[in-house]
Amino acid sequence: MSKFKFAFSLLLGAACLSVGGAARAAVPGPLNPKHQSVFVQDFTQMKTLAVAPHLIGKGTWIAHTPSYSDWFAFADPGDDGHPFSLKGGYLTIRVQKDGHDPNNWFAGYSGGLLSSMDEKGAGFAQKYGYFEASMQTPGGPNTWPGFWLLDAPTLTDKTLTEGAEIDITESYGNFGTGAGQKPAGDPEQNGLAWHRWGHNGAPGSGDGIFVKGPGITTGFHTYGVDVEPDFITWYFDRKQIWRIPTFASARRPMFVLVNLALGGGTHNNADGSAYDWALTPIPSDLKVKYIAVWSSPNSPNYKGKPAAPTQAAAVAGDAKVALTWTGGGLRYNIYRGTSPMRPSAKPIAAGVTEASYLDTKVKNGATYYYQVAAVNSYGESPRSPEVSAQPGVSKSASAVYAGDDLKTQGDWRSVYGADGYNIIGDTAHYPSYASVSASTSNIFTWAPSGDKRALEKSDSAKERIVSELHADKTVMLDIDLTDGKPHKVALYFLDWDRKGEVNDIQIKDAVFGNVLDSRSFASFADGKYGVWTLKGHVQIVVTNAAPAAANSQATLSGLFFGSAASAPPP
Repeated sequence: MSKFKFAFSLLLGAACLSVGGAARAAVPGPLNPKHQSVFVQDFTQMKTLAVAPHLIGKGTWIAHTPSYSDWFAFADPGDDGHPFSLKGGYLTIRVQKDGHDPNNWFAGYSGGLLSSMDEKGAGFAQKYGYFEASMQTPGGPNTWPGFWLLDAPTLTDKTLTEGAEIDITESYGNFGTGAGQKPAGDPEQNGLAWHRWGHNGAPGSGDGIFVKGPGITTGFHTYGVDVEPDFITWYFDRKQIWRIPTFASARRPMFVLVNLALGGGTHNNADGSAYDWALTPIPSDLKVKYIAVWSSPNSPNYKGKPAAPTQAAAVAGDAKVALTWTGGGLRYNIYRGTSPMRPSAKPIAAGVTEASYLDTKVKNGATYYYQVAAVNSYGESPRSPEVSAQPGVSKSASAVYAGDDLKTQGDWRSVYGADGYNIIGDTAHYPSYASVSASTSNIFTWAPSGDKRALEKSDSAKERIVSELHADKTVMLDIDLTDGKPHKVALYFLDWDRKGEVNDIQIKDAVFGNVLDSRSFASFADGKYGVWTLKGHVQIVVTNAAPAAANSQATLSGLFFGSAASAPPP
């Protein structure tokens, strides 16, 4: 075997793993002939691996999750060849037991991780395109290899409310096992997943699937994902295996991570309550031939005209039309006509920087036809498919105030929520016609109380809860009533600690933003309902309007749905 050594480059400030010998290039051509190569790490040809512990410098990789966010004992590159080595025509990332687990959290085992970006945002990231690796995964108990992406902006912008993770592949040596590793795990289950991580109090979401990948532990296979403005598509050996609509934070530049850790799968100790690290084969190796990234015509760094925007939509309002679309253009041109397939020769708006546009130079009753083109330094894309809209007085969203209710207090069951409800801190049970989301997931709950001001719990009129959805300044509810009918919607406000809270309420058309109703709520220390008849897609904005001395927040304790509103109890 060759002897490998690490030398610290004065130029890179990174450990450079060196190996001699040559091999045939492993990286194939692009999946899509329009894709362009932007990042290549061909380990079959590589003689040095420029990897630093935490700051990338002028190198290619760091050996830890950025911002010191490791969840496993990932080792710094050392002169002993652990955890990275170049041999046999591929990169090996190794898990072994060799003193790199200083806290003994994993019984002395440690592994390796490579990230193409560091905590300062230095390194490689790509907005839109195809990401691919050729790998052979280990199959032993506890092994957890992964090839994945994270969005770059969340590394440096701590005000963002969501971040993106795309797991191109991860597999578990413990998949489907049990106590004492019986039955044996199934490491040929190829796991695909996405995560929209919530930050700064915002909620998150995610989903994933497992696809059988025969032979992934005994031979090399390719794992890829194509991230575009409209869809994210996963590939195994360049065959499509999953697709989802692209979520907002995945439309950012994404950086690359590849690692071998332990854990992740089913617990496998004697009673099935934890991991038995001693079952881990020593050593366990993830083998990687190459990691490559290609830009797409939607990418800002694409050398050519951009792709046409997709998913264009036009929504009419009162003397206005709201346009939305998806696309990767740096700028967009908007074309409009008054008859089908005859758009204006010149754009009515040029250089639009967002994927939306509000056209206010229209007349009610006329039908307008729109197309959108993306623009970059190489020129203009083909135009999007045509969409049309006829502006007029909005009939979709409305809000009529029905009145206050100071009488019912927490005894809501016989008065509100016949169709659905959300008892904050307890249970949400929304009607099928209502889609509801909130701008915050911050909930505070007081000790249980039998006070009549406290709302009855959803499953028992004998038990009550004092809880609130809250934010320092604003709580926003997005409510889409999809059946086209008016409904009674009630909000319950409770100033439990009698601080003198004041909430200003605005109800807006969610599409056009015009205010449908506005009023102020004060004096709700004994509990107060505000009741509206709502129709269509609206946003309810609750703003803290109390004096600073009150030390209060924007709050909401309950949300209730019923049929068309009648006047609340006197």
